[in-house]
Amino acid sequence: MGRPRGPASGRRAIAYDLRGHGAAADAALPGTYDDLARDAVAVLDALAIDDADVVGHSYGGQAAQVLALDHPARVRSLALVCTRASPSPLLGAAADALERSGVPDMAGTLARWFSPPAVAADAGAVRYARACVAAARRAAWAGALRLCEGFDVLDRLGSIGVPTLLVAAEHDTVSTPEVMADMAARLPRAGLRVLRAAWHMAPVEHPERLLAALDERRG
Repeated sequence: MGRPRGPASGRRAIAYDLRGHGAAADAALPGTYDDLARDAVAVLDALAIDDADVVGHSYGGQAAQVLALDHPARVRSLALVCTRASPSPLLGAAADALERSGVPDMAGTLARWFSPPAVAADAGAVRYARACVAAARRAAWAGALRLCEGFDVLDRLGSIGVPTLLVAAEHDTVSTPEVMADMAARLPRAGLRVLRAAWHMAPVEHPERLLAALDERRG
């Protein structure tokens, strides 16, 4: 969500694909989160946006943290959704399995992301996620898992001075509410919301509830 340079012209929402994903599937893969943060700056520059209300989910939430740490003038506020600031051995194990077999662990991935009833019912959000995983570039998928595995900015969070909203999902096994509560305690200007009866892919399963939390932050 960016604020254009010049006279106020209202709020607009901007979404873009990280390297290796979606429309950027064929882009050069990032070596570090610094690459992703610089990409975000490039997007803002290309759109003539000085600073923005930055929202990031999961892997994107980690890129958003690095953006706020390394380019603080470009971030007006921050919302971190179902993400973490510390290493994740669970995702390292998923990367190991992918690199051994060359095939994503579809069942394990969906079990991390969605509720058992949603997976069993093959809900629309589950079908969408399954199609994305099946079409993913294997090197990009493994690389993202490796970056998540080793990500660690926990001790740097205290230097993020902008208002920050953390949104956790009650049943998230990757970025648990406890993990995100620890992050909130380290951030100088943070609030924490926990979406009840939600899993890691809360933005896909419960977009209205997430938008309500973001609107509350902006209000």
